[in-house]
Amino acid sequence: MSDSTAQKTIFDIFPEIRRIQDEDLKQVVVSAWNEYLEQYGYDAIMALPFSGFAADVTLVEHVGCVAEIAMSMADVFAARMNSKVNKDLLLAAVLLHDLGKAYEYEFVDGAWRKTDIGKKFMHGFWGTYRSLNNGASVDLAHLISTHTPISPVHAQLIEGVILHYADLAHADMICMERGIELYLSK
Repeated sequence: MSDSTAQKTIFDIFPEIRRIQDEDLKQVVVSAWNEYLEQYGYDAIMALPFSGFAADVTLVEHVGCVAEIAMSMADVFAARMNSKVNKDLLLAAVLLHDLGKAYEYEFVDGAWRKTDIGKKFMHGFWGTYRSLNNGASVDLAHLISTHTPISPVHAQLIEGVILHYADLAHADMICMERGIELYLSK
């Protein structure tokens, strides 16, 4: 970590963590992301692209947008449908849903490229693996692993449905701005 960012913490990077009331869930999120920070550093996490088709949108920006969308959806479903959404579980899942992507790319010779991990594992799997290693419950791990449309298993919890659509909503808005095929049409 460079001197100018030595005091930055995961709470500076993902301030949404502070909204998680459940201390066990909060600790899983902090531990999983701190593990990445210790290995790769602050500059790496801040530069990580959300996707190969949107290298100008960082993973941190994407996660923040998905958090806002997901929490808004949870509020609407609670108010209009009396849905019982575990907002702490939802927010922890949002914050960890693309943890695997952080291990998927590396910056080499002036360009982003897939790592060996990124070539061999789906990001939902790798994020689940890293999260379980940091104390994630089965429900949290399930939400991380099922958030992507390529997951062979679909969400079994309301928080997973919200995460899935919030994630794709942000991704599709990025696609729409660039004039490329939407996930919605796949």
